[in-house]
Amino acid sequence: MCTLTWRAVREGGYDLFFNRDELNARGAEQPPRLESIGGVLFAAPRDGDRGGSWILANAHGLTVALLNDYACGWRPPANGAASRGALVMACATAATPEAVVELIGAMTLERVRAFKMVVLDADGRDARLHWDGDSLTGETGETLFFETSSSFATAAVCEARRQRYETLLAGREAAEADELKGFHWTHDHADGAGSVLMRRPDARTRSVIQIRTRHDRVEMDYRPVGENAGAANAGGVTVEFARL
Repeated sequence: MCTLTWRAVREGGYDLFFNRDELNARGAEQPPRLESIGGVLFAAPRDGDRGGSWILANAHGLTVALLNDYACGWRPPANGAASRGALVMACATAATPEAVVELIGAMTLERVRAFKMVVLDADGRDARLHWDGDSLTGETGETLFFETSSSFATAAVCEARRQRYETLLAGREAAEADELKGFHWTHDHADGAGSVLMRRPDARTRSVIQIRTRHDRVEMDYRPVGENAGAANAGGVTVEFARL
């Protein structure tokens, strides 16, 4: 239940936006903070229930983002599913998309529910992975800088958001950063479930994250979404650190 968009910038780097949608029954998110593993700085918000993350940016200029794949009917064995958010955290020190592909490919995924993962390098070049319960594959052929997911009316909601994104592009290869920001804060009161800023009786968009990577800096801006759709809540955090 999330939406991801991004754009590479001419001078090197990228702008990325991520809406995290979650059930109301889930615990509160933990905002990102500056962390370090093996001398590599990174920032990642955390899931309040299991401690993993849906998105991470590090000092190599690498961003790893994960979306659940609700279109996949496969489910792990009844002895319990492993955390998809732990996969993101395992990539905290990776320097390239190829390193992430190798890292995730070496993991045992039989207890991990289906997911899609998008990895951007320091220049905005992307790699996409898909785990469907049977195999981990690299996704190719997708030209839109866009991914979305929904546990509710999956096909219809994803198609509606995709069409909205294509309308935003108006035939261009990519949108401007301010256009993407507006896209991610758009709520349609007539179609709350299909909105990019989603609102349903049982779930809503919890936060909007913007990552800005340039040749010397990485910035993650985290904005929790208020109870009123379309409004930012108190408690926003911006984490900024130098590139390696």
